[in-house]
Amino acid sequence: MPSKSILIFSEDYPPYPGGIAQWAAGVAGALASRDLRVTVITRYREKYQIVEDAAANLAVIQIKKNNWKKLRTLYCRQALASFLHNNPAPDALIATTWNNARGLISLCRKNRITLITVVHGLEVTRSMHLLKRIWLRGTLSCSHKIISVSRFTANHLKTQLSIPDERIVILPNGVNPNRFRPNINCSKLRKRYHLEGKAIFLTLARVIERKGHDCVLKALPRVLDSVPNASYIICGPYEPTYFAQLQQLVTDLNLHDRVIFTGQVPANELPFWYNLCDVYIMTSRKLASGDSEGFGITYLEANACEKPVIGGRSGGVSDAVEDGLTGFLVDPADSDEIADKLILLLSDCAQATRMGKAGRKRVLSAYTWERIAQRLGTETGILA
Repeated sequence: MPSKSILIFSEDYPPYPGGIAQWAAGVAGALASRDLRVTVITRYREKYQIVEDAAANLAVIQIKKNNWKKLRTLYCRQALASFLHNNPAPDALIATTWNNARGLISLCRKNRITLITVVHGLEVTRSMHLLKRIWLRGTLSCSHKIISVSRFTANHLKTQLSIPDERIVILPNGVNPNRFRPNINCSKLRKRYHLEGKAIFLTLARVIERKGHDCVLKALPRVLDSVPNASYIICGPYEPTYFAQLQQLVTDLNLHDRVIFTGQVPANELPFWYNLCDVYIMTSRKLASGDSEGFGITYLEANACEKPVIGGRSGGVSDAVEDGLTGFLVDPADSDEIADKLILLLSDCAQATRMGKAGRKRVLSAYTWERIAQRLGTETGILA
């Protein structure tokens, strides 16, 4: 029997997309493989049916409720109360955002459960009214440890929320290198989108303003002057207003035959998309609202597939991309610099190959979920 039990609260969980969902699943699976009994409690989403992992020691419980955003604090508290009614108290509870953690504090304190709260970026850096900011700081102050996915987010906690340094553990996102790996046959995708003979760069993320697709589109005419066979693929669910702006930009720049919008792609296709591209690019930027990239897990996924990456020099992206080694960091507002780096990597196959291989080597050395789970357990004491 497992010696310890861990409870993970995360409103995002695969197949729902995004970094928080990947963090929850990656850590849950890695901790379960270390002979801990892991239970994930997550939000039920009708359009994203969870297929439970058959791995030993890992179970998933779904909360099926309405008006989630308004009442999630109550729902999380109710779910924890129900769990404790039917099970012994876990040794530790990991909340993947403070929005989950805030409803769990009193029950964790009453049952002497170690509460660990994860912060990613936007949910703590965005502009918020004073009362919510006080709620945020209070929630984090009641957590035994706070996991920050980047130095950028950790610095915000210390300077803007006055969280003591000793309470913060900087722990990056991770990747499953067996799933995201090089040399996967992607000929079906290439044929489906008529990409034979194309030099391909890819952004695989939500189509929202922060991700910087517009600046990449503005760089594309210069790229095409040097790399006439280049094509830009944009994968991900759309935010309607921003998507309309991108479509208008494609029209204005006469790029219809060089840009492909796929919409959201199935989770099982992600490794094929990374293998299809020659360069992965996501020029994330910080918005006036405070919206910023906390880390950027897709850079690691692309690197794990031995693809060089280009990231925006903002937020926590510098923790995900090692500038000059696994890819390049660029000014996310400078389309000329973006074009220069794209032209370099699309034209110099040797350089692109070196960076891609360095990226996978870096992932294997420090960014697998097993290594992340080991550090999490050691630095929070849950594996002691």
